[in-house]
Amino acid sequence: MMVAPRIITAPVMGVARVLGFTPRGIAAKSVASGAQSAAGNVAARGAFATVQSAAAGGYGTGVLASIVRVTGGAVAGAGLGISLGVAIDILRHVV
Repeated sequence: MMVAPRIITAPVMGVARVLGFTPRGIAAKSVASGAQSAAGNVAARGAFATVQSAAAGGYGTGVLASIVRVTGGAVAGAGLGISLGVAIDILRHVV
């Protein structure tokens, strides 16, 4: 996951596209256009703008890839910590 975040971001962006985030902007009469209409002015660099940027191949692609890398690193680190804890417990009982 840390090496190839596209494995995760591609399906996420597929869902975003279905919701109306497209390379050419927000699709008319989509879930995304409804959300944008309800929100009013969208904050620059906010979550909505970042997803739209990613759909258009802009700065959002890097942001999403970074989120995937950080999340993958955290999950891997937690798994390693749990594994080491279990190994230490086993060794305590064996020795």
